[in-house]
Amino acid sequence: AALAALAAGRQGQFWAYHDKLFANQRELDDQHYVIWARELGLDIARFDRDRADPDLAARIEADKAAGVDVGVRGTPGFRINGRALSGAQPLDSFKALIDRELERARSTGLVGQKAYEAVVQGGRVAAPLGDEVHDIDITGMPWLGAADGRFTVAVFTDHECPFCARLAPVLDEVARRHGDKVKLVTMPMPLNIHPNARLAAVAVLQAWRHGGGAAFETLQRALHGAHGALSPAVIEKLALEAGVPTAELRAAVSGGRYDDMLGQVKRTVDEVGVAGTPDVYINGRKLIAAGGHRVESFEAAFTWLARHDPEAP
Repeated sequence: AALAALAAGRQGQFWAYHDKLFANQRELDDQHYVIWARELGLDIARFDRDRADPDLAARIEADKAAGVDVGVRGTPGFRINGRALSGAQPLDSFKALIDRELERARSTGLVGQKAYEAVVQGGRVAAPLGDEVHDIDITGMPWLGAADGRFTVAVFTDHECPFCARLAPVLDEVARRHGDKVKLVTMPMPLNIHPNARLAAVAVLQAWRHGGGAAFETLQRALHGAHGALSPAVIEKLALEAGVPTAELRAAVSGGRYDDMLGQVKRTVDEVGVAGTPDVYINGRKLIAAGGHRVESFEAAFTWLARHDPEAP
């Protein structure tokens, strides 16, 4: 579909073809690509040659690489003057970010391309964290590391999410290097698309309540390790191995013991605008992880906070 749109663009019809694709998302196949090209009056022979042009395929790969380089993990993903906006956001979200960028541009005295280049030097925004400081309620949530750490890292997690599983070893390394000054807080955020995520969330909360940090850490590691094969039976087995009796876990589920806590996370998600999992906030600021969540992303954020926000708790 991307190749077809770019091929149409070579005949001046990119946006018209783009609209055809989005209006017919369930019919994306070779037959329809040609039909839509004819409807737009394209030269079909040229259209087919261009779709097979390696230069267009290379352009798509370059776009994908550019997205990865600035931390885009899914679509739709936006960068406004290099600043991240992810997911299907409402108009107000765009307006708020654009208004902030307009004010920032005015303060520099630069306009147009020069203002943009000044903001995104080297293709990235200098700050590894978002501008807005959110009030994230971590009351009662399981955590590891330093209770009064200089940096509070709130991680919105779905235990059936493969990307959360990939983040887990990064967080382990962050804890190993900076455990004396970092408090790693898990914010259970079970997504509706994952049928076992809510039970997994209840299990880790029960592990925290039953056995503290050791039981919670053991179970969370096991859940991330088995994220692609979770089921109620598997979750109960892993919870039992972490020290949580099955009857206790089932009682927590049937009694809705953690409904309020999961509701607390859901309210925070809505207020902050968390678009998916994993999403990370450090001292209330969104981590802008260029190139994905890496140890270096966290260290850059810690360094930036120490320099720019020395009075923060």
